Amino acid sequence: KKKKNNPVLPEAAISPSRKMVARVLAICALASASLVDDDHVKRELQGADNTDALTSKWTSPELTGNLKVIQDTKKWWGRTRARWVVNLKAVDYEALGCTDGGDAFPWHVHAKWDHPDKDEAYGEDCGPAFTGGHYDPTFGCGPASDNQPEECAKVGRGKDDGEAQTCDVMADVSTCELGDLSGKTRKVSATTGKQAFDDPFFTNLDNVQDLSIVFHCGDGKRVACAKLRGQEPPPIGGETDAQGCLISAGYSWCASSEKCIRTWETECPA
Repeated sequence: KKKKNNPVLPEAAISPSRKMVARVLAICALASASLVDDDHVKRELQGADNTDALTSKWTSPELTGNLKVIQDTKKWWGRTRARWVVNLKAVDYEALGCTDGGDAFPWHVHAKWDHPDKDEAYGEDCGPAFTGGHYDPTFGCGPASDNQPEECAKVGRGKDDGEAQTCDVMADVSTCELGDLSGKTRKVSATTGKQAFDDPFFTNLDNVQDLSIVFHCGDGKRVACAKLRGQEPPPIGGETDAQGCLISAGYSWCASSEKCIRTWETECPA
């Protein structure tokens, strides 16, 4: 028995109403595919679920202060956004080595922290050998991405080919590296006081714990960096002081390291 061939109608023979139905169905299919992709990306960015905040600090005469990043885990989107708070108590832009005449620090999360003996560093100790490039698991692939040039070139965004992306958070936030805090929010003002930044596109904080935060001069020079540290769980049981340190276990608050310590076990720097 011969198989009956279905004739292919020319474009002109298809009624306008059928064309409209076909277009609507195509749009619905694309929208469904987009939702699946977005959900997949969201799951990838969310990762684990046990860190609510990370901190960093600087204690030099040229830069004294701290940084905290927090996430609201009670909301469904909480693991894909973040709030950064920078509190600078002393800052000397020029003394840090910035000679560009600027007044604000471009800043980024970098892909590693390779100083096992300390949690903060300055100048050359913040170089690529110690902190890597910008943290970029989603291949935003700006010129300073840790995936440049080889891995970014594989997705058509290699800087050596002139294809590196520029972060445009208003047009398409996916053009931004997750670590490009300046591009997604704004620069850190080189003034004392608290500054808050709402980050619309980030990852679970577990994924960046023990990586680094790097401050640059306006011309790109790296001048200060610090490890992104997880918060230590508070002691359980017994009387605590105003900072939550367990007095009965011998703990007291060390302001310079911002944690509870036993003075006979850990020195509190002046």
